[in-house]
Amino acid sequence: MTPTEPFTSTGFVDAIDRVIQTALDSLYLHEDSLSEIGMKQNDPQRAWTESLNQLETTVERWQAILDAMAEQVHLAQTDLAKLDADLKQSLGAFATARKHLELREAASGFSA
Repeated sequence: MTPTEPFTSTGFVDAIDRVIQTALDSLYLHEDSLSEIGMKQNDPQRAWTESLNQLETTVERWQAILDAMAEQVHLAQTDLAKLDADLKQSLGAFATARKHLELREAASGFSA
């Protein structure tokens, strides 16, 4: 297996950390803007509409973040499945070579 870029759990965790930090920063900005709306608006209906619009925007952003994370998890799982298949193949080759050596030693009269 030759992946396009090496899989590292540290890199994956760092990427998750960056995405989560970005999402939290966005959430804090959203909370600040909601509090500003309440202070600026004397029209409750308009404040409600603007708050709802901002909430919808935030939900869409969170959905995009979750979609990106799901894609990263899917790619990591694919890489792990490839590594698992390679490991099984290597273990199979090792077992075959060991069996061959044991048969060869048994035929020549040597014991390990």
